[in-house]
Amino acid sequence: MSWIVKTKVVVPLDFSEYSFRAMETAKELVEDPGQLHVIHVLLPMSVMEPGAVWSELDDNKRIENVKKHLRKELGEETFNAVNVEVLIGYAPKDIVRYAKKVSAGLIAMHTRGSDGGHHFLMGSTTERVVRHAECSVLVLRD
Repeated sequence: MSWIVKTKVVVPLDFSEYSFRAMETAKELVEDPGQLHVIHVLLPMSVMEPGAVWSELDDNKRIENVKKHLRKELGEETFNAVNVEVLIGYAPKDIVRYAKKVSAGLIAMHTRGSDGGHHFLMGSTTERVVRHAECSVLVLRD
């Protein structure tokens, strides 16, 4: 067993190609896909968003939609094999909190995310996770 093999790895997914690359790397670091914990954090919905104003969209529907898209992107087999968590909140804080909750040995994430940023910027989600995580964080680059 390699020193890098972990029993629980948290992978934040934001639907960017980079986060899915991190997922592929994370798969190599566990012996069983059931040891992967995929997390997606949605920002709280503004009360002035049209879906909220007309009561057509609520947090449960948003979570359901994210899980539906994750199932499509990951494939049925992978989706059913990994642990999927969709939260509403602030990504850096909730990623760190979730990793602690599941006693993760590693968080695997990419320096780039859905914003398309090309640098590891001060204030980025990745940097905040690195600063506050109680477990190791594997930061991937191109």
